Amino acid sequence: MIQTYDAREVAPQQRAASLIDRLKQLRPGTELDVVMPQNGATLLQAVLLAAPHRFWFSPVDATAGSGLVRFIARLDASAPRVAEYLSWDHDRLDAILVECMRAADAGDWQNAQRCATSFRHGLFRHIAVENDILFAECEERTGMRDVGPTAVMRHEHEDIQHAVDEIVKAAAAKDSEALQRWHANLLGVLVEHNMKEEQILYPGTDRMLDDATREQLVQRLLLG
Repeated sequence: MIQTYDAREVAPQQRAASLIDRLKQLRPGTELDVVMPQNGATLLQAVLLAAPHRFWFSPVDATAGSGLVRFIARLDASAPRVAEYLSWDHDRLDAILVECMRAADAGDWQNAQRCATSFRHGLFRHIAVENDILFAECEERTGMRDVGPTAVMRHEHEDIQHAVDEIVKAAAAKDSEALQRWHANLLGVLVEHNMKEEQILYPGTDRMLDDATREQLVQRLLLG
């Protein structure tokens, strides 16, 4: 079970040091959910400054305070890469969707609704950082926006977002048939989409950038 740390319970002047100390106790590959205070962005920046290569993080939902953020301790302290971070976020989101469908199959609609909402929150954030940060970086360097791989990815993102919205609606309505239909519709786009990103776009971006620029890009992706 993933443990939860509530940063709101710590005095503001001590939050950064307290959270960093707690995170450094994580074994490689283990995760921690952190309930963020209202100034959550400042706290995340402090983590990146103190331990820039130690952790990945991504928002889980926005229902507790300023949000719940999941951290994972990286397996090594090598320079961060786009492919590693965004592929990890794919896996994290895939697991939430699987949990949503399992809950619905078991008739646990409360959990299915919770997971569907969390999946939407995380995936829409993932799409936003790709569209606004990653794709923009690639397009600036290649000169291709309206043609090329990122143009295709942007179009697929629209189809993905529509299917996810319908999944959330179906879970809220406890409509198993609609949920199954839109889940199949989503996977029909998402599986190949993620494969193209993980096998082509992400590694290609990593190769395109020097070490310093790549690290700065990853930090921008993390902070969203």
